[in-house]
Amino acid sequence: MADLSGRIFVTDTGGRFYRSSASELVERIGRQAGIEAKVTPHVLRDTWASIAKDPDANPMDVKEALDHESLDTTMIYLHSANQLERDPFQLVASAVE
Repeated sequence: MADLSGRIFVTDTGGRFYRSSASELVERIGRQAGIEAKVTPHVLRDTWASIAKDPDANPMDVKEALDHESLDTTMIYLHSANQLERDPFQLVASAVE
């Protein structure tokens, strides 16, 4: 039987991969991709939830995927995606393009 103990994520030198290391990595990749806004793990999580909402994913499935304890928390993510779509500034910008 294989030994399954130890760290799942490590640095390139085998050291501990801290939460801050993940944030720095995501931010750096965002900059390298030419994304001007600050990209963080939480922004990626929000984006994932918003995209999952588009094809009308079941909110309970999104809740499980995001590992939320409460469906209310998930609904905040899903509702905020709807707010951006209806934001007056976004609507005007889309109309002008």
